[in-house]
Amino acid sequence: MRVTRGSRWALRAYSAAFAILVIIIVAAATWLTERHALVWHWSSRESAALSKPSRRLLANMPGPIHIFAFVGGDRLLERHTAELIDRYRRYKSDITVSIVNPRARPDLVRRMGVKRIGELVVHYRGRTATASLPDESRLSGALERVQRNGNRLVAFLTGHGERNMDGQANFDLGSFGNALRRKGYKLVPVSLASTPAIPPAASLLVISSPQTDLLPGEKTIVSRYLKRGGNLLWLADPGDGKRLGFLERELGLRLRKGVVVDPKAGKLLSVADPTLILVNHYGDTPVTDGLDSPCVLVQAAALRTQAKDSGGWKMSPMFESPARDWLAPSVDAALVQSSPSAKEPKGPLLLGMVLTRGVAAAKGTTRRQRVAVVGDGDFLSNEYLGNGANLQIGLNLLDWLSADDTLINVRVRAAPDQTLDLDRTQILVMGFGFLAVLPALLLAIAGWFWWRLRRG
Repeated sequence: MRVTRGSRWALRAYSAAFAILVIIIVAAATWLTERHALVWHWSSRESAALSKPSRRLLANMPGPIHIFAFVGGDRLLERHTAELIDRYRRYKSDITVSIVNPRARPDLVRRMGVKRIGELVVHYRGRTATASLPDESRLSGALERVQRNGNRLVAFLTGHGERNMDGQANFDLGSFGNALRRKGYKLVPVSLASTPAIPPAASLLVISSPQTDLLPGEKTIVSRYLKRGGNLLWLADPGDGKRLGFLERELGLRLRKGVVVDPKAGKLLSVADPTLILVNHYGDTPVTDGLDSPCVLVQAAALRTQAKDSGGWKMSPMFESPARDWLAPSVDAALVQSSPSAKEPKGPLLLGMVLTRGVAAAKGTTRRQRVAVVGDGDFLSNEYLGNGANLQIGLNLLDWLSADDTLINVRVRAAPDQTLDLDRTQILVMGFGFLAVLPALLLAIAGWFWWRLRRG
C-alpha cells in the first residue's frame, strides 16, 4: 500500500488530535478530583469504608472534634492517618486534625502523655482520649470514651469470693474488666465489711456469684441501695438463691433449683459437656437488639418470676434456652443423664432478664431504675468471654445499666483481613500438606535430579 503525502499529514493530524484529547481528559479528571471526592469500595464487607458503629458515634457527637496525630516525619504513616481521618470527615465535617512531629514538639508529647509514634489524641468538649494506633477500631474507641461523660463508675462487690473484675483466673472477669476500661468505665471494688456504703457516684453495682453469705448489715446496705433506685447487674450461678435470697425478694424473681442441660450444644461446639448452652433466641430488649450471633453459657441457672408481688418492676426476657433443653437437679445428674425425666422442667427456660421501674429523682421528677439478672456468671469469665456474642452482650449490659443508650451496640470490629479463620478440615489439610506432602514432593524432585545426574 502506497502512503501519499496527504495521508501522512492526515495520520499526523489524527495523532495530534488524539494526544490533545487525552490531555484534555486528564486535565478535566484532575480538576474534578480536586473539587469532588468519589470513592468506590470493591473490598468485601466494605472494609475500606467507615463502619456503621463509627457512623453512629459521629451522629451522637454534636460540636467540633480535634485530633492531634503524632505521625509527623513518617510520610507513609502520615498518609495512612490522613486517609483514615478523611473517612470520618465524610460523615462529620467539623473534624480538624493537627499533624505533629514528636521530635519537633517534645513539650506536646509530654503534656499529652504520648508514648509512641502513631498515637492519636482526641479532644472533644474538654475531654481527652488516646488511640494507640491509627486504625478505625482504636480511633472509634477513643471517640466513644470522650463521648461518655467521664463519670461512669462501676462498683463491684468483693469480700465473699466473688468473681474478680481484675482477676486472671479462668473463672474471673479480668478480660471483661479490661474491655470496660477501654470503653471509658472506671471500676471500683467495694468491700462492705470495711467500707459500709456503696459509692454515691457509682452508676451501677455488680454482684457476681459470692461463695459465702453476706453479713446481715451488708444485705441491708444492698437492699437500701436498690430501694433508693440504684442500678444492678446480678451475675448468678446455680445455688445463689440460698445466699442472695434477699435479692430475689427485692426483685420479685427466683432462681430455679438445678442446672440447665443442652444435649446438642456440646456436640456443635466439639466439647463433651452437656451443661454448655448455645443461646440464639433473644428477647426484645435494648441489650440484645440487633444481635445476630449466639452466646454461650455454661452451668446456668434458670429464672422465674414471682406472681404475687413484682415490686413495681417491669420485667422483659433477655434470652431463653432452646426448646430441647431441660433443668437437671444438679451438675452430676446432668453429666450422666441422656434425656430428661418426666418431672424435670423442659425448655425453653428463662436465662436472663432486664427489669425497670420508675423511681423518684431530683426536683420532683422520675427516672428509670435498671436491673439485669443473668443465670450464669461464666459467660463473662475469662474462659468464655470470647465465645459468640458474649462480650457484646456484656458491654451492652453495662451501657444500658449506665443509661448510655446511644452507645449500646457500638462496637467497631477489626478489619476482616487481620484474622485467618480455618475450620478443622482446613487445618488438617494444611498440616498434612506442609508436614507430609510438601517434604515428599521436595524429596521426589531431589531424587529425580540425582537420578538424571547419575545417568549423565
